[in-house]
Amino acid sequence: MAATSEAVSERPGASRSAVPISPAAALAVAAAFALLRLALAPTFELLPQSAYYFTAYAEHLALSYYDHPPMIGYLLHFGAELFGRTSFGVHLTLWLTTLATQIAFLGVARRVLGPAKAPLALAVLASTTLVTLLSFVAVPDVPLLLFWTLSVWALDRALFGAATGEERSGEGSGPRAADAARPGAWLAAGLFMGLALLSKYTALFLQGGLVLFLLVSRRHRRLLATPWPYVSLALAHLVCLPVYVWNARHGFASFLFQSAGRASEIRFDPGDLLGFLAGQAVVLLPVPFVAFLVVVYRKGQRLRSGADDPAARSLLLLCLSLPLFATCVGLSAFAWVKMNWAMPAYVAGLLLAVEAVGRRAWRWHLGLAVLLHLALAVELVAYPVLPTNQEAWFGWDELAARVEARAAHHPGAFVFAGDNYRTTAELRFYAPRHGPAPIYGMNVIGWNALGYEYLGEDLAALAGRDALFLRSEAPGGPSAETERYAAQTRRFFREVRELEPIEIRRGGRIVRRFRVFYCTGYRGPDGPAD
Repeated sequence: MAATSEAVSERPGASRSAVPISPAAALAVAAAFALLRLALAPTFELLPQSAYYFTAYAEHLALSYYDHPPMIGYLLHFGAELFGRTSFGVHLTLWLTTLATQIAFLGVARRVLGPAKAPLALAVLASTTLVTLLSFVAVPDVPLLLFWTLSVWALDRALFGAATGEERSGEGSGPRAADAARPGAWLAAGLFMGLALLSKYTALFLQGGLVLFLLVSRRHRRLLATPWPYVSLALAHLVCLPVYVWNARHGFASFLFQSAGRASEIRFDPGDLLGFLAGQAVVLLPVPFVAFLVVVYRKGQRLRSGADDPAARSLLLLCLSLPLFATCVGLSAFAWVKMNWAMPAYVAGLLLAVEAVGRRAWRWHLGLAVLLHLALAVELVAYPVLPTNQEAWFGWDELAARVEARAAHHPGAFVFAGDNYRTTAELRFYAPRHGPAPIYGMNVIGWNALGYEYLGEDLAALAGRDALFLRSEAPGGPSAETERYAAQTRRFFREVRELEPIEIRRGGRIVRRFRVFYCTGYRGPDGPAD
């Protein structure tokens, strides 16, 4: 706690004569973490989320998709064209995209903090779990963070001009700067905000942050009387036009899923709030996270009291970080908020917080980051702790081979899985190298299959065929949930009987277990006639 306290002991935004680490050393730290992640990229299979976005998005290009906008699909498709349809090809695509995000962040940091302190900001970001997750797991946040960071860069340039350096210098914050029209920067901001929105709906907070800044900043408020903010926002939505067209063609399914669908999950549980905050401390690591909390709070209080220049860059950074983070905090008391939802807030938030990280706090942070990443490396290479949940990163290729071997004994049978999207996604990715059996999702038995429902697959054409149904469960024994899935399956097939389960072992220990059911006489997606 001593290191954490030191991290936030100084006045936020205060100028410091020295930084905890030289620029060259900070860049070396960032490069070392990047190289470690690259070395680990070939060592493990795709996580289920990565397999889902590859098989439901990248292999079925569309204007948009059921649960998210399309950018992650485009990114993975392009990566597969360059690097091949392999686990490493996917991981390399993610690694390169996240590396580009870090380079863009360094550019923003140079504008905001100056060339001496910018490398420290990059080193802090590069050593977080946040960057590791984005480098290894294919989620919409991967392109979102890239275009969010580029949006912050473009907005800073549109609002403050070419001036760089620390906020205390006052460059680019006067009335003349606010009156200046920078069409190129405004158009770039609109383009990047649109690409961010084409990545994930969370990017609406970028546009809201811009509007909030213009309303709150006395010196920049006059820009609301010029066309450029509106041109920038209009361009952002023009870039996002494919999402609007797709939704119009599909009954606004994606908008409803992310609004009314999420609202249906609301319940009050203060424990979820604590879980969310703990998750953020894992994502950002404790020292930067505590620095972010305290500095953003203090900066917000000072701006609210009028103690700080309302046109300073810190206000823009606050408007681009606090609303999203505060929304996630508020929602977490009523719904499950995933740990990645608040990630974009830390792009601007870390720029506010990094100057409060002192030498001792930096050493604590770096030491913890090194230990965690070395432990991750050992886990991915040697598996001293074997994960047994459905999010495991190994055993999927073996499962696909064994499923295809089972399918060979039942010619004409198709395969579907019943654990949301996970097993379906992994089999769709790995099974093609082992055999031709088609793989389907839970929409075969009338339940939600997320994006797989919108691939245009004709389930009615499967009527009369047999199938193999897989259900993942913990190695400990049968679960009531599996029985519920089996009961639902019996409504759609003439007969269902259980076969020998498929067990994935490591070191003689069963770490994954899949119950297998042979289903005959598929009645079609509408189920029984009655």
